[in-house]
Amino acid sequence: MKVNVEEAKELVYKIFSKVTYAEYAKYLSEELIEAEIEGHSDHGLQLIPYYIKLANGEEVDIGGQKIPPINPKGKVEISGENLGRNKEIFTYMSSTTH
Repeated sequence: MKVNVEEAKELVYKIFSKVTYAEYAKYLSEELIEAEIEGHSDHGLQLIPYYIKLANGEEVDIGGQKIPPINPKGKVEISGENLGRNKEIFTYMSSTTH
């Protein structure tokens, strides 16, 4: 199946919009498609199942690194106790989408 870039972004957006906010779904779809276009498929579409698992509250193992679940539609609480963990998640998420 061949699709153009805009069709691919829309398809990925529809997938993520089922598990997260529209803005984040848009961001993920653009970043993953851009990675594919730039030839970085290891940071592209193959990550869709991982992001879905994380959003559904499942822990994910990527290359031996355990990534704790996220709940993009849930309430985010950042306190002194969990700030370090959240920084790791956000750092990991941003580094895997570029």
